[in-house]
Amino acid sequence: MHSEQAAPDLLQKSLDASGVGWWQLDFGQREMTCSRLAADLFGADRTRISFEEVYLLPGEEHRARIYTRCAALKVSDSLDETFVTANGDRCLQVRAVAAANDPLTGVRSVFGTVRRVTEGTPENAELASINQSYKATQRNYSHLAQLIEHLPIGYLRVNILRDKSGEAVDYLLSYINQQAGRILGIHTQGHAGKTAREVGIDPLKHIPTFEHIPSCSFWEQTGKSPDGKRTCRFLIYNTPGDDELVILLEDITDATRSREQLDDFEHLFNLVSDFAHVGCVSYNPLTGEGYTKGPWAKNYGEAENTPASQILGHWRQVHPDDRQHLEEEFERLKTGEIRTFVNEVRIVSDQEPMRWIKIHLLCRDYRPEEGVIDLACVNYDISELKRTEEEELREAKKRAEESNKLKSAFLANMSHEIRTPLNAIVGFSELLADESRHETRREYTDIILRNNTLLLQIISDVLDLARIESGRTDIERTQFDARDLCREVADSLRLQRRPGVELRVEEGLPEFPVTEYRKGLAQVLNNFTRNALKFTEKGSVTIGFRRIPGHIRFYVRDTGIGIAPEDRERIFERFVKLDTFTQGTGLGLSICKSIAEQLGGSVGVDSVAGEGSCFRIDIPAGE
Repeated sequence: MHSEQAAPDLLQKSLDASGVGWWQLDFGQREMTCSRLAADLFGADRTRISFEEVYLLPGEEHRARIYTRCAALKVSDSLDETFVTANGDRCLQVRAVAAANDPLTGVRSVFGTVRRVTEGTPENAELASINQSYKATQRNYSHLAQLIEHLPIGYLRVNILRDKSGEAVDYLLSYINQQAGRILGIHTQGHAGKTAREVGIDPLKHIPTFEHIPSCSFWEQTGKSPDGKRTCRFLIYNTPGDDELVILLEDITDATRSREQLDDFEHLFNLVSDFAHVGCVSYNPLTGEGYTKGPWAKNYGEAENTPASQILGHWRQVHPDDRQHLEEEFERLKTGEIRTFVNEVRIVSDQEPMRWIKIHLLCRDYRPEEGVIDLACVNYDISELKRTEEEELREAKKRAEESNKLKSAFLANMSHEIRTPLNAIVGFSELLADESRHETRREYTDIILRNNTLLLQIISDVLDLARIESGRTDIERTQFDARDLCREVADSLRLQRRPGVELRVEEGLPEFPVTEYRKGLAQVLNNFTRNALKFTEKGSVTIGFRRIPGHIRFYVRDTGIGIAPEDRERIFERFVKLDTFTQGTGLGLSICKSIAEQLGGSVGVDSVAGEGSCFRIDIPAGE
């Protein structure tokens, strides 16, 4: 027993005497156990050291390399590396001697040695040079490391891990900078120094790609980040002489989105261009260079592929009467006298009818001394618009001529309509002053009152028309009962009915609250009723209302002379009088139509000549 205990002690003393220390990596506990001599060589103050502390033992420029090689021992048993310690005072050589997996837990452990190689060896001069260059390069390395860490693009280093047979089975994420972590949506500290399997990544998805890249070659790919939120461009470089790869990541999400939006806009522009015949061009008259989009050349009557330099300034298909002005404005644009102009020109061609196009020319950048005059030109076909405008002008002219005729007839008739009641008022007022008989005076007074009322109605119609045409009507909506409105209209006009004519309200009308422009609605019903009383010699005039889908309909029905079919369409037009022997301006029904339109409704009439008429106004009403 004593001899068994003495053997390891003797071995330890022998190793110490030869300057060789031993170490053991436990990948289960993620720690290193070492001899006292090894701890001294490493510059550690204890013999049990965590992997995080092991990473800091080499000098800064050696750490990534040594840590990567040690991490590779998870699947391999080969390690022979030399490095300078963190304090820079010695150079060490570490070797792996044996590796084994626990048969029960599968935890891997590796045993190896460490020795100092800067004294008593033939390599002294070379290693001394390494030590001297270490301090000189330390500062530059630190700057480079900081630069890589804060690059605006992602930077990763991965090392392919192989088993004893040399087959790639995993890869190590040896370094991840901050931007790579942000792009990939991962924590760099939680992933750096771990294998793909340890962070939940299937290495077999990437290893075939890694091994397919030749040494000293680049490979580019576009794909999604692991969380699927970002679009990335990957540039992978296979470093020479080892299994390490450098991966550069660029977040192109915004650029991709912008390009997609630009593609969508171009597609939309092409649709609009095809539909509306819109074309555009960017052109430099100094160089003759430019490009076109849409039917720009075709709008000028040229072949679709005609260069802009053969159109701008030549205008071969432009109508001669329009060409001179176009040429003058284009020259002013090229000389910088103006920056933009708009023009409408006619295009004449033997192959098609004459067309109209509208031209917008704009100088976006004017630096002729540098060879830059950037012109943008947009043109589009306005032939249909011109035809519509011409038709509208013809229609407007026709309406104006008809309106002038009606107004002329109205003005000619107005003097008669106004003079008639005025003459009656003046004449009977003079007679009234000289008349002493009571009955005669009463008769004269009634005549004067009737003509006063008629004159007031004529003036009221003219003022109403002027107010409606000027748009100064103030519509104030109030709530009232529809049945009460019908009764009030009937009561106010009852004295104007002829003998033998009954003015009444429709029987059985219910109470019905309405929120509307009461004054305007009353004016319409008054006009309808006065007309009905004027043209009804016997029978009745009935005022009422009823519900129809979405509306309430007020109506005035009479048993008068009726209206001929050819007159029903124009009866609501201004200055129209069907009976020239009946006093009035011919404005009443036109005013009714205007009021109905202001209320969002409409007017209409149903009539049979010789039997009577029914005038109506429909206004919107809630269900």
